[in-house]
Amino acid sequence: MTVADFLGHEEHVKDAFHAGITQRLQVGIYTIPEVGMVGETEESLKKKGVAYIVGRANYRENARGRIIGDLDGFLKLLFRQDDLKLIGVHIMGDLATDVVHIGLVAMMCNASANLFVDACLNMPTLGVLYKTATLNALQNIPPSESQPDQVNDPERPEPLGVAKNDRFPSTLPSALQLILVFVIERIHDHPQL
Repeated sequence: MTVADFLGHEEHVKDAFHAGITQRLQVGIYTIPEVGMVGETEESLKKKGVAYIVGRANYRENARGRIIGDLDGFLKLLFRQDDLKLIGVHIMGDLATDVVHIGLVAMMCNASANLFVDACLNMPTLGVLYKTATLNALQNIPPSESQPDQVNDPERPEPLGVAKNDRFPSTLPSALQLILVFVIERIHDHPQL
C-alpha cells in the first residue's frame, strides 16, 4: 500500500508524475498523521519491471517514536535490487514531512543502502528509522536465480559495511548503535531500571 492509496489520491499523484514532475520532488501532506513521499512507488516499479527490495521500520520500534507517542507511524524504503540504490521513500506519522527530507537528500546524492548502514545517527531521533528500514531491506535480499550462492561468489564485490557471508553490517559504529537502541528501549519499557 502506498501513501497515495491510503489517502485515496492515487490518481492525483500519478498524474503529477506523468506530467513530467521529477521523481525527486517530495510530497508532504499536513494531516494527522502527516504523510511524506519521494521517488518511486512499488506500483511504478512493477510497471517498469524494475526489481526492488523493500525495507520497513515502525515508529513503535524507534525510541523517538515512542517518546512522541506515535506507535502507528512507519517508514518504507525502496531500493533497486541490483545496486541497492535508494529509489523511493514513503513515510506516515508524526513529523513525516520533515523526516522525508533525509531520503530526498540521499536520493539526490544517488546513495545506496550503504549510506544508512554506515551512518552514525543521533539517538533518539526519527532519522534512525532509515537505518532500521535499510537493515530490514538487506535481510530481504532474495537469492539470485542464476547464481544461487551469489553471496559467497568471490567475483561479486560486497557492499560497503556488509560482512562477507552475512547480510548484516560489520561496522563497529553500527553494532554499537544497535546495542544502544536495545538498551534505551529496555529502559523506556522498564522505567524502574
